[in-house]
Amino acid sequence: MLFALHASTVLGEILDVNISWNSYQCVQNCPQILYRNFSQIRGVAEVNISSTAGAARLRWKPGFPFSYSMVKVPMQMAGVGVNEIRVRVRGQVLEQGRETVLISEGDNTRFVLVSPIMPSRRLYTTTPNPYYRELSPDLRDRIIRESEQGKLLVVEGPLFRPARSPPLQIIVQNIRVERPPEDRPTRGGRRPLAPLAPAP
Repeated sequence: MLFALHASTVLGEILDVNISWNSYQCVQNCPQILYRNFSQIRGVAEVNISSTAGAARLRWKPGFPFSYSMVKVPMQMAGVGVNEIRVRVRGQVLEQGRETVLISEGDNTRFVLVSPIMPSRRLYTTTPNPYYRELSPDLRDRIIRESEQGKLLVVEGPLFRPARSPPLQIIVQNIRVERPPEDRPTRGGRRPLAPLAPAP
């Protein structure tokens, strides 16, 4: 099959987790409480919070699993609701039936890749399944093609309905390609894919 890859080639890691909330919900000592709660998560290496923007960036430790509850519970303890969770994950792609996934090395966190909704100027936009999305054929082919020959993909985007996980689903908004470690120059070796664009 054209898209088949072996599970033994899959490697990757969670790089960072970005969380947003309504800033008016978090006043007085709330930002300090969030900072303390996030810092106590075993997988978090560094916490940066902007109280005015209502946002936090969690740099993730290699080898530690990620789940929605790890973020949701600390926020509930501070009395704050989650607006959006964005993740950045590095890995190689694995096809599992109809799903295209990234699996983090060491902790085996499984991320299913799904397409953003791209409205067309010519066609009506159909209402997607509210609980499950798939990659469009064009985007799937592009990701599989770029991940061949051991290339690493860094995928970034918001989680789709994380409260219903597992599985965790990433809406693919940005992709960067990295060369395999043995071919990577000392100063990098990264090249961006063209940005995703709406259908004409």
